[in-house]
Amino acid sequence: MYKMYKINNTTKKILTFDVLCVIVKLTIKVVSLGELRLLHEALITTHLVYQCVVMTLMFDSFKRLYALAGRLRQQSLVFKRAAMT
Repeated sequence: MYKMYKINNTTKKILTFDVLCVIVKLTIKVVSLGELRLLHEALITTHLVYQCVVMTLMFDSFKRLYALAGRLRQQSLVFKRAAMT
């Protein structure tokens, strides 16, 4: 669920890709950045994230994650429109 990485002479636990995918899938349903912050606060209280997250996602990471979720949402809409025609 996480791997250890050495960053600036400190060892940190970073989420692996599969856990990040779960977070991104949940994030796709989020409409605003404020709601994303609330989602993250809810996630850190769950057993899964509480057990495997030591490094806290910073605000900049939120923006990147939110942008990724927005792009995925747009692509999904494009595919749905293409399927309808």
